[in-house]
Amino acid sequence: NISPSSGDTNATTRANYGFGCSICHPLLNTTHADGTVNLELNSVAGGGTIRSKTTTWTRNATTGLTTDCSNAYCHSNGKGTFIATGAWNTTYTISTRCTKCHGNSPNDVAHNAHKAGIHNDTLSQKTTNGLIAASGAPGVVAGHGDPAYSTTISCNICHNGTVTTSGNKYKTDCLVCHSGTADTATNGGAIYLANLRNHVNGSVNVQFAAVSIKTRAQLRPESYGNYTGNATTNGWVRNAGNYKTGLAAYETSKRALNAGTAGFAGETCSNIVCHNGQGNSNPRWVTDRGAGCLLCHSKL
Repeated sequence: NISPSSGDTNATTRANYGFGCSICHPLLNTTHADGTVNLELNSVAGGGTIRSKTTTWTRNATTGLTTDCSNAYCHSNGKGTFIATGAWNTTYTISTRCTKCHGNSPNDVAHNAHKAGIHNDTLSQKTTNGLIAASGAPGVVAGHGDPAYSTTISCNICHNGTVTTSGNKYKTDCLVCHSGTADTATNGGAIYLANLRNHVNGSVNVQFAAVSIKTRAQLRPESYGNYTGNATTNGWVRNAGNYKTGLAAYETSKRALNAGTAGFAGETCSNIVCHNGQGNSNPRWVTDRGAGCLLCHSKL
């Protein structure tokens, strides 16, 4: 609900959603102009996609001209976890507008595994004789924090038709480093929606970003050859042969995340570079987190 061209300095200038009246009100003319505010969010014939996904809802206590609802699809994570709506005559704050519907980010094992950077909190280097910092400022050897060496995994990586920048300073994991208001030139580090049509529309809108993935997660030299692929497409490139030796040690995927046959259908990703294009082991977003290393690696 933020326009990226607004010159907004802290993600506070909102555009409007285009929800139709039938999202929250009955379709019957007999309940119109009858002196009562009639609400109806449950699934009915002709009610549209969002209504079709709300099976049981509750209208909570009404006081004066306001009310709030529970168990409404449009205030959920899309998977059956609901959050009560705010009162009708109130607005959400900048810091809580994501958490009031689906969390920031949604609190499930798959989303929790896709944040910051690939293995960013479990990486080591020869020069440190142990783990490097999970995050750090640009120019610091860390698993996350400098996009020149490690791609930031945020909403924009997999939902690029909805969110186009990585800044998300109000996410709990990001607050430690990004609590200021000048993280980016366009939105002060707070996440915004670049296209409202791809948000709260009853669909899982996955669109992979057109970026090559960078990571400090480096395989040992004995295994690296299994992940180089052919000359131009699949696989990874090790920067100048540097292996766990400071700032210049990182890998870059040979093709962009959205290139080739990369896709998402039926909750399943296919041929994704950060999963090493495992065509015979395409991960299901909801259920396959427990498969561990085999989701990405055939040899280690």
